[in-house]
Amino acid sequence: MMLNIIDACRKCALACEECLVFCLEEADTDAQSRMKMIEALSDCIDFYNISIRYLIRNSGFSKAICQLCADISSECATACEQLTGTCYQSCAQTCRECAEICHRITEVGSIIPVNAMLLH
Repeated sequence: MMLNIIDACRKCALACEECLVFCLEEADTDAQSRMKMIEALSDCIDFYNISIRYLIRNSGFSKAICQLCADISSECATACEQLTGTCYQSCAQTCRECAEICHRITEVGSIIPVNAMLLH
């Protein structure tokens, strides 16, 4: 299960990175909307990348990180869904999937360490 979360976070970081590049190059939207989206995508990218590190080392904060990851992923998905463009819709879907995985983990209440999974 832990590898699923790490994979989902990596996919979200990449999807957000792709959208960030698209957003920076996009001239159609007004400056304020673009700045809000750039900030949201940047926050997500940073959070996913640091989350992966915590999860890999099975930090005592892993469960809290999963909860926060679910919340941040949902917020990013909602922001992306409000914009047009394949990039945004794809990012929204990836973020929704990540949010679901992270939410399930927090409901189950246990996280299997990566090291234990690799030994089996």
